[in-house]
Amino acid sequence: MSSFAEPTYSSADYARFRPDYPESLYKAILLFMGRDSKSFKGCDSLAVDVGTGTGQAAVVLARYFDHIIGTDPSRGQLEHAAQVDNIKYMVASAEDMSSIASSSADLMTVAQAAHWFDTARFHVEVDRVLKPGATLAVFGYLTRAVGNSAVTHILNHFRTVTLGEYWEPGRESVEHEYDTLSMPS
Repeated sequence: MSSFAEPTYSSADYARFRPDYPESLYKAILLFMGRDSKSFKGCDSLAVDVGTGTGQAAVVLARYFDHIIGTDPSRGQLEHAAQVDNIKYMVASAEDMSSIASSSADLMTVAQAAHWFDTARFHVEVDRVLKPGATLAVFGYLTRAVGNSAVTHILNHFRTVTLGEYWEPGRESVEHEYDTLSMPS
């Protein structure tokens, strides 16, 4: 398995094969934000998707917000990002989003990427970019969503033993469902 930084890595395959998150997740975020699954459109709203990759989360957010900024440190990922009129992509790390105005975002999302961040520096940017009272939503894929314990055991073995040596460092945060990451208060 090649990493995002290696020349053999295929952003096109990433865009084609990465699974999407369910619509219900985004509606739950809106509900948390007090919108009862209603859109933020029409009030010059901004959502920032950090570590956007090829824009899977940004595309869904574009249905609910007037403006989306998707950031990723990989130009190759962004070159394969889905193009939607109200999404602007920019090469930027989670730790330096200086091209985004302070106190400008209603929502910041991180979809299966927070484990790559320098969390202390990311928190500084979260505090700077989000409007007072805005929401930071960090989410990823569940790793044990199977109800059958025998199947769950097989999948966990495959994920941790068979594939374990291929995961890059930092992946353990995902395995712990981000419980080990510190978040801004």
